[in-house]
Amino acid sequence: MMNRSPFSTLDHGFVDRLKQLPLFACCGQPLTLHLPFAYKMLQTPLAVNQALGAVVWENFTLEAQNRLTVFLHLKHNRQYQNWNTLVDAYKQELQFLPPLAQRFATANDLEPLPFAHDCQWIFLGLCMENHYSQLDARVPITFQRFLPLYEAGHVPCGWEGEAPEESGCRAMDFSAGTLLVY
Repeated sequence: MMNRSPFSTLDHGFVDRLKQLPLFACCGQPLTLHLPFAYKMLQTPLAVNQALGAVVWENFTLEAQNRLTVFLHLKHNRQYQNWNTLVDAYKQELQFLPPLAQRFATANDLEPLPFAHDCQWIFLGLCMENHYSQLDARVPITFQRFLPLYEAGHVPCGWEGEAPEESGCRAMDFSAGTLLVY
């Protein structure tokens, strides 16, 4: 059973915000949003599938998650002990996403399972960063930087540049490459 401290209960308001996003509404269209980092728009399903399957993207998102957990382990170990329980609870709240992502992927010549898995992984990262940033504003943020893309109906789907190297608990350096967006 989860301890009911303020940092062990879900942020349902944030989850509701995610549920209201215009998911995938503008994928493949030009981005009409200014981002504070370099990005490249992908136009074809083949390019998106290749980017999602690239090891550098997997490494980028895994490293982002690792930096968050290292930070929590070092700075807020007691609250970090609720990590698995929170992840399970947020996964339950995000059950709407995989079927939606798979339907979109199937209808748009994308590989449904990799596309849905990536969306779910990033949304889970969004939830965990949001959750723990309420505890400490110094939480290394990566997935939260993708939120404006989802709000604009796009998705991050890859990374061009050097694969990130383990860097403790500092935020990801977006100046080291280019985010790929669909």
